[in-house]
Amino acid sequence: MSLVALGVVIALILACLSLCIGYLLFLQCGRLLLRIDAIDERLRFIGPSATAAPEPATMTEELPEATKMRPGAQAPSFRLPLLRGGDLALEEYRGRRVLLVISDPECVPCRDLLPRLEEIHRDSPEPAILLVSRGDREANAAAAAELGLSYPIVLQRGWEIAREYGMVAAPVGYLIDAQGTLEKARAVGVDAILALVENSEQRTPKQEEVFSRT
Repeated sequence: MSLVALGVVIALILACLSLCIGYLLFLQCGRLLLRIDAIDERLRFIGPSATAAPEPATMTEELPEATKMRPGAQAPSFRLPLLRGGDLALEEYRGRRVLLVISDPECVPCRDLLPRLEEIHRDSPEPAILLVSRGDREANAAAAAELGLSYPIVLQRGWEIAREYGMVAAPVGYLIDAQGTLEKARAVGVDAILALVENSEQRTPKQEEVFSRT
């Protein structure tokens, strides 16, 4: 075979290889485009919530139940596990005024509020302080120890008690009278919650023996 003929054969082989490689690349790109289109269609079907950032642990969301939580309304009852063992029902405070506070171990303003509630707890038996926290027991125990909290702390699993009271937020406070009804409108935030106590006319000096649940 002459050199010219050999060159032609090699050129034809290379051309065939190029065509095969090009065809395979074309097929691969086509499959990739189909996959991208399928993913895009799926995301459009699911909607923007699928890629949205997760909800923060402490948020503010007013619910329809909030319209019922006005002064004079019956405070929703509950029984929850205590942080330090056992459980506690809101009904156990009948005959006493209680400041119910919704909290969260990851709530930054709560870390300012809770030690100040401890001062109130140590200074006066009424209103009694009842903290409804949420989430991990160990995280709540660590926060309570760090802040030196001695008043009762009960744990909701998520926000179920907060939802019963009409607002998913922290910190939120509710002043409940001795008959179990809301004495004042809810207070949102540190200053507003402290004002519930400071403006209370029935706050009394602490006696030697008072009700205590820990």
